Amino acid sequence: MKEEDNIFTLKSILKDLKKSYNLIKKYRFLALAVTLGFGLLGFFTHTKQSFEAKTVVFLTKKSHKSNNLFFTNPYGVELSNSILNKDEFSSVIKSSRILDSILVKEAKINNKTDSLLNHIAFFDSNNIFQISDGPEAKKRKAKSLMKQRISVSGLNNSIVELNVLGENEILAINLSKKLIDETKKFATSIGLDSEKKFRTTLKEKIDSLSAISSKEITALIAQLNSQVQISDLKIAHFDSNIEVISSPAVPLSKNGMNITIFVSLFSIGGFSLFSLLLIIFRIIKNNI
Repeated sequence: MKEEDNIFTLKSILKDLKKSYNLIKKYRFLALAVTLGFGLLGFFTHTKQSFEAKTVVFLTKKSHKSNNLFFTNPYGVELSNSILNKDEFSSVIKSSRILDSILVKEAKINNKTDSLLNHIAFFDSNNIFQISDGPEAKKRKAKSLMKQRISVSGLNNSIVELNVLGENEILAINLSKKLIDETKKFATSIGLDSEKKFRTTLKEKIDSLSAISSKEITALIAQLNSQVQISDLKIAHFDSNIEVISSPAVPLSKNGMNITIFVSLFSIGGFSLFSLLLIIFRIIKNNI
């Protein structure tokens, strides 16, 4: 009896499938129209894939300063520091100061040498830039677009990954390298200014202590003079704590979904939805 029920159930399923097939076949032109409509919807809503230029950066923990001077706190000497952590690195690299700096940089892409700003506008496929845009409007749009296309993720406490999206491989690579270069210069300049202020403070302390005559002060002045010499060496060879581990190179990977697959999925989804609604409508009609 159980086997007969199973056969009966299988026959019923096959019968229902045949009815559904015939029903869809009857309305095949409408089904085709719905499928094409969903395909067009997928085509127009698809976001063009962008190339991903990924740079892995090591943010060293070593400071460019000597922090073992016992006389630092008593004499109010502040030491320099140009170390950036992940959050600071992310904020600096997306800052207007960095973006303004790189957008005017020139690069040769597709045998054309132009500013990165003009390259970004040229490869724009989302109609963000208009012919009527003035220099300031163009710059504002480029900066807004760059902020959206720059992401920083932490692989661990010291290693971060910078990902820059671009609609052209060479453009994405150039943007990534310029961002790193300008961020390193910025971090270096901050630390260098701090080191110079530190050296000035040391000299002022030495001058103020020179009027005091005692063995302890003489020994302290000697230590301060030694630190001035160390500071001079640091100033001559100062650098940031940003070390590039790996740089992007062609061929770059792409983000998002291929347009052919995207449109196909939309078309299949449209056809499936139409078929389901048609079958539900038939079931409701037969049971009324």
